[in-house]
Amino acid sequence: FRSTVYPNTAIGILYPGDPGGPVGGRLTNNNLAEFSPRVGVAWDPRGDGKMSIRAGWGIFYNFPSIAFDVFGNTVPFGATIAINNPSSFANPWASYPGGVSPFPGLFGTKGSFFPSGAANYSYPESTPPSTVQQFNLSIQRQLGSDWLVSAAYIGNTSTHLWIDQQLNSAVYIPGTCSAGQYGLTAPGPCSTTGNTNFRRVLSLINPNQTPASNAPYNNAPYFAAVETVYPYGTGNYNSLILSASHRFARNFSSTTNYTWGHCISDLTTIGLGYSPLWPSNPTNPRGDRGNCAGADLRHAFNESLIVSSPKFANRMVQVLAGDWRFGTALKIDSGSNLVVNTVADVALNGFGGTQRPNQILSDVYLPNRGQSGWLNRAAFANAAPGNYGNLGSWNIQAPGAINVDVSLSRIFRVRERQQVEFRAEAFNVPNLVNLYNPVTTLISPNFGVPAPPTARSPRQDPRILQFALKYIF
Repeated sequence: FRSTVYPNTAIGILYPGDPGGPVGGRLTNNNLAEFSPRVGVAWDPRGDGKMSIRAGWGIFYNFPSIAFDVFGNTVPFGATIAINNPSSFANPWASYPGGVSPFPGLFGTKGSFFPSGAANYSYPESTPPSTVQQFNLSIQRQLGSDWLVSAAYIGNTSTHLWIDQQLNSAVYIPGTCSAGQYGLTAPGPCSTTGNTNFRRVLSLINPNQTPASNAPYNNAPYFAAVETVYPYGTGNYNSLILSASHRFARNFSSTTNYTWGHCISDLTTIGLGYSPLWPSNPTNPRGDRGNCAGADLRHAFNESLIVSSPKFANRMVQVLAGDWRFGTALKIDSGSNLVVNTVADVALNGFGGTQRPNQILSDVYLPNRGQSGWLNRAAFANAAPGNYGNLGSWNIQAPGAINVDVSLSRIFRVRERQQVEFRAEAFNVPNLVNLYNPVTTLISPNFGVPAPPTARSPRQDPRILQFALKYIF
């Protein structure tokens, strides 16, 4: 069957308005029966106001923003066409089917054109929203009049995470083929990057579709990427938070906390564009399950301390040593996780860039991890053509960080309503080297070497000293 709304499209695609197509133009069916209970309890076991036990649980829903904007850039509503290495800059469309520019393309009308190899995007007829169950349990206890200690468990479990799945990946065909098979122009391997579209699932099913009579730009194979939402990914997060705090009394205050956390998810990346990256293996959307991408910070320790000098009875001692305030902040984290990728489409599935190599050494790190290198290139090797590497997803430890900041300040009173404030601050006092995450692209000449990120982070700053003098009147 061919669409009656957009007759120039390939056989087998239905649009709103076609018999059997989406009703009312909506992407998916409505989900109206979503129940979102929230429960919380608090208990003082001794009734003296010095101890509390709290627990909470709730269910939350959300529709991710994944690919809601791709329809505007996808035929028949829009298209991006790239011409690589044109034979003529005077007429870059000379090598394009038809020999002329396909623009303007009458987008959104019955005459919309559908360029060969155009990507298509669809949603399942019933796509449930992403669901998160959050739960926590905490115990707080007051010690004496100034201290508070607590222990808390915080966790969540996510279901119906949306994964960007490919339905029309290229099939790896082993062996040698003759010219004319699978789009080959000469005898050679049956599977190459040059005949990707001819090896796609839909092209193998129907390699000789008949173009529509008024569609000069349609040429078999019709379909390149065919993306859809796989809404059945899962994830979970568990953490233990220990803390102790001392309110400002006896000339000092202190806050100390330690967090152990572990995040696991099916998503291969977070926050990079409008959608997660395609799974390494298009036929296995949950095959990349592992530590959460860039968000699995296993250990984090924070300590902040403020100490104030006491009031002295001796006036001279008070002038010299009184009213000083010293503060320090200590941050230690174990670093997030890394993934090594091949960039090359080793599996020859038409969707390179997220594939991982084989791990061939038990230890992937250099003996002396430091500025000259972090990962051992010899620990990795590409999988055989048509295969996927055995390296897990986001399971390599990135460099950790230690940062110490201090401040020293004092207010000198000149008159009743006038004062001078002196302040000195030092960031990364010991000038520790906190390494950037290393390059993880296997073919890069700088593979494994820490490289600057696109945006600076305070944890990577050198020692910085700053001084301030403020007159208040």
